[in-house]
Amino acid sequence: MLNNELLRLVYFSTVKSTMTNDDLDKILTQSRINNSAMGITGILFYGGTDFIQVLEGEQTHIINLYAKIINDTRHWNCRILDIHFDKARIFRDWSMGYVNSSKADFERLSSLLEHRYKQHHMATKEITDILRSYLGKVAP
Repeated sequence: MLNNELLRLVYFSTVKSTMTNDDLDKILTQSRINNSAMGITGILFYGGTDFIQVLEGEQTHIINLYAKIINDTRHWNCRILDIHFDKARIFRDWSMGYVNSSKADFERLSSLLEHRYKQHHMATKEITDILRSYLGKVAP
């Protein structure tokens, strides 16, 4: 890492089958334990059939975790929407925050992220502002 900068990775994936509340609870519990041990913070958005997740931490830890994520059989179609270095965490207090988004909220966030991704104009400030708007909805 450069000058104590951290790596932030945002990705999208599609759930392979119906995700129950128990399944989500297990994912969140294990993620919080594992992420805390590695100094990773972030947030998980769930929109009923898809995930958007933000991970922040030391470069090696984030890359290794994403390698595990893309091999996880509970979802598919993993796509990195944004990856960049930053100097400060957005989710510094959460080993894994969680937002059970309404379908409309999730589709809005997904559409904004996908549009930026497809247009190759993934502006860090805009994404940060979008993510910050959800901070009040997060369950730590």
